[in-house]
Amino acid sequence: MFIGHYAIAIGNASFTKEKGALTLIALSSALPDILMLSLNRVGVSLNFHADLGLLACVLIVMLCRALLRVSRKVFLLAILAMVLHLPLDLPYISHDSSNWYAHPAWDFTLEVSLLVLCGGFYLHRQRLSKPASMAFVTMCAGIVGLQAVWNFVVGF
Repeated sequence: MFIGHYAIAIGNASFTKEKGALTLIALSSALPDILMLSLNRVGVSLNFHADLGLLACVLIVMLCRALLRVSRKVFLLAILAMVLHLPLDLPYISHDSSNWYAHPAWDFTLEVSLLVLCGGFYLHRQRLSKPASMAFVTMCAGIVGLQAVWNFVVGF
């Protein structure tokens, strides 16, 4: 699951128009994976999807909330995005053919569908200006491009 986490973040961010909300919520939604993958590269093997690792993620989100000066509502939406991250990873954790990474077309379809659904919801609720809407759609298209590379070029 890659862009599915960002799709959930976009869906959550649609409930507020506060500046910095989408940034914090998107970071929160992917933080367990970002930390786990980054720290595994330097030999730290802490599971950021449970126990102390998840607590570390919550503390990082709290620090980011203070730095970005976002409201309690945005903070709670960010925590919700992080919590929703966990069930989204379930189809990807097995090491056999039931892992969705073993079926790139299914994975791509699921993740892009989530992004289109949540992105449409965000655009509908936010009522952005035309330039801002175009920038958002362009960002989403870039994310879809990254997912396509992940599924069909890198081949995980």
